[in-house]
Amino acid sequence: MSIVELMIAMVIGLIVLGGVSQIFLSSRATHRNTQAMSEVQEGGRFAFDFIAADLRQVGYRGSCTEGVNNLLNESGASYNAARFDMNNPITGWDSWADMPGNDDDLLEVQTARYVAGTHVIGLKQSGAPAMCAAPNQTEMIRAAGDTSESSPTISIDCASDIADGTLMMVADAQGCDVFQTRPSGSTTLLSRAIGGNPGNKNPSTNNFSHPYAADMEILRVQSAVYYIGRETANARPGLRRILFNQGGDILDQELVQGVSDMRLEYGIDTDGDREVDRYEEKAIDVPNWRNVLSIRVSLTTQSNETGITGEDDAFRDQEGERRLEQVFTSTIALRNRLP
Repeated sequence: MSIVELMIAMVIGLIVLGGVSQIFLSSRATHRNTQAMSEVQEGGRFAFDFIAADLRQVGYRGSCTEGVNNLLNESGASYNAARFDMNNPITGWDSWADMPGNDDDLLEVQTARYVAGTHVIGLKQSGAPAMCAAPNQTEMIRAAGDTSESSPTISIDCASDIADGTLMMVADAQGCDVFQTRPSGSTTLLSRAIGGNPGNKNPSTNNFSHPYAADMEILRVQSAVYYIGRETANARPGLRRILFNQGGDILDQELVQGVSDMRLEYGIDTDGDREVDRYEEKAIDVPNWRNVLSIRVSLTTQSNETGITGEDDAFRDQEGERRLEQVFTSTIALRNRLP
């Protein structure tokens, strides 16, 4: 083979190699963009699954159609109406600093995790029925008999694994009461003795709203705050939820990673016809939270995949990485406030 033939073969080989390399790089970029789009859409879907489920159940209190009788210790140092008042089951804040009663635990969240400029919302409901412990854990707890107005305990028909400090609601068509479980020495009693965090009012001077028959509903209360935060200072942001179901003891959990922003608009009924008349973009402008009938939620999600191509779709995060970003918006009705 002559030198000329060898050079021609090398040139042809380089051309072919360049074409293959171009196809490989293009395919790799397409795969990364497709993967990023899947991550963004998956993150948005899961985030809405969590927050929409709680929004739809806001204010649920079983068969109770009256106001909630609050047996929690409202004068205690750890009581915070924004977390525990079931008569006001929804409140929004334009920033973390607007939340009332920022105790040490929540201040730590603010300084270490909260993403500045994002909205925060608190939701309360009593949607989950209390269940029996094993081996009857597929059955709901029921009262073992009638409960008088002044009773400090409720007898139940099965052993319970409800932890001390759990927030509970008992309800029927005549009304409902919220209290915090206290140690009773028996797994078949729910006690509302004094003490705890935030604790109960003294049962000897604070009765249930009315006597309860054995067919009362026994429900767990969920109190939650949704916000955008980071697991650690340099971690990616995500949708997080703080649970106050054990009273003053909080559980801060990341639900979906990659959610960088949450914006809320509040649908308000201004004339009492139980239909939304306008939307407020700022929580501070909502005149009465009891008139909020729907929430318009906008969540911004980012891909975990970096190095995304295309100026229109790419977004640079705080570390300068190019990620795909998309905004998902949905209007969610508060079912328990609609006609």
